[in-house]
Amino acid sequence: MPHYKDGTEAKVGDLIKGTGYNIKDANGQPAVISGTLIQITPNSDSCNLVILTTEAKRLDPTDPGFIYRVREAHDVFSTYPGGIVDSTKTDRETYALKLYREYGAIKDFELVHRPD
Repeated sequence: MPHYKDGTEAKVGDLIKGTGYNIKDANGQPAVISGTLIQITPNSDSCNLVILTTEAKRLDPTDPGFIYRVREAHDVFSTYPGGIVDSTKTDRETYALKLYREYGAIKDFELVHRPD
């Protein structure tokens, strides 16, 4: 089985952090992401993991199209992975969550947490 940067053996279900191949930061460089390891390809040095990660985008309630954006997001996310999250704060921030499947090399990631 492949191993993380520190030599720890990778296991499906691990919470991991590192850089994949496709998700980029604002400068176009590979972004540091964290998420759950959902697939391992043994006997391969590259493209040997699939990680499930999320992106949260704050929805602006002062935007005149806010209600339509929430409805649109709800329609999209009821068909695809994701959802709308409403905070419990008094300012009632609302976020759209989107799930991503990212690909990468396990050697470029580190273990953050392993469930018991």
